[in-house]
This record gives sequence, C-alpha cells and structure tokens, in this order.
Amino acid sequence: MPTLFQRYDPFSVISVDEIAFIGKPFVHQGKPHRIVTYKNGATDEWSEGEIERLLRHPDAIMAAEPGTFLCEVDIESSGANDVVSKVPMIAWAKCVDGELRPMTAAGVAEEHTEFREGFVIIHPSGQVTLTGPEGDSFPSLDAFVAGILDEQRASS
Repeated sequence: MPTLFQRYDPFSVISVDEIAFIGKPFVHQGKPHRIVTYKNGATDEWSEGEIERLLRHPDAIMAAEPGTFLCEVDIESSGANDVVSKVPMIAWAKCVDGELRPMTAAGVAEEHTEFREGFVIIHPSGQVTLTGPEGDSFPSLDAFVAGILDEQRASS
C-alpha cells in the first residue's frame, strides 16, 4: 500500500512513491523552497515547510509496548519535579527520511519535543533512553533527572 502525503493544498494528495528526487533548497520570494521531481519527469516547487513535513511523515508504524512514554524535558525549570513531563507513546513511526520517531495520540513527535537531537523515552522497565547521536541510557527517571540537573549546575 502506498504512503500518501497531503500537501498544504487540501486537494493535493500524492503517493510518496511517486517522488524521484528532492532538490537542494533555494530562496523564492524570501522563503526557502525545493524542486521536487516525480518519477514521471514532472516537477513541482515545494516550500521547505512541506519538505520537512514530508520527511517526518510516517512510512511504517510499529506499536509501542504499553507503558512506554515520550518525555519533554525542561532543563530551565526550577525543581526536579518540573523537569520532565510524560506523554504515553502509542507507536514508533519509521518516517520517510528513514528516522525512527516516537508517536503519541497527537501524531509523530515534533522537533520541539527533542532533547539534544533525540527523544527521551521511558520504557516499561523504568529505564530511560535518549535516542539520536548521544544514545545515552539511564537506569531510572530519577537518575536521568539527576544527570540533567548536575549538568545544569556544572554549566552555570
């Protein structure tokens, strides 16, 4: 089954499989755009925002284990209890760009929930992992929060 993507125009739905190539960014009317080339040779101009939405669009979805949470981390908060907010994960989404991202009832996790170029995940076992380049792992949420607060104090 093809992966469908709806552009900003509500009447423009495409199959991701039809895209052959996405060009490099260029500026048009003061905003970044890219030329998308389709397999049939046709081209279209897309805004950079549409390209970012496309790349983060799920291509495949795998259920998350019950008790898995996506965390938002606020290292600017004043107390340890305010550092992390948890949202239940429903799935893992393999996105068009090949990245594996957490998925909640609100959809695929957005960049604003990222922490240090990754996502903070609490597993049913209580272990906390940081996805992305750092890939850190902590035995518990308390250990994770303590590590963040220690780093915050050290950088002050």
